[in-house]
Amino acid sequence: MVCVMQKMARVICQLVNGQVDMTVTTHSDIILQHMNNMISLSERENREELCRRLGYGSDDLLSREQIKVYQLRSRAKGCTEVEQLTCGEHGFEVWTFNNALDRIMVEAYVIQE
Repeated sequence: MVCVMQKMARVICQLVNGQVDMTVTTHSDIILQHMNNMISLSERENREELCRRLGYGSDDLLSREQIKVYQLRSRAKGCTEVEQLTCGEHGFEVWTFNNALDRIMVEAYVIQE
């Protein structure tokens, strides 16, 4: 079952491919991960077969040049800086999402022991 956030990410990808300029803000790691998946999928040699298997079309795929991701970073003395993230081998790595997920998983393991 596809969650609402994944559907929303798919619509965003399709709008990007439709040449719609937009700015999207999110706290959703699901949206970003879906976009990362579409970047990775677009670079796979067997992308057509994978797209058929997963139910995606060419308008769902993204290239790393099509989007930019920014993150706010707290600095000294209450200053906030906008930081552009680079797109690595598996897409954009957003350390704030990763750190939060790591903390939640550590808590889950402690609680479930």
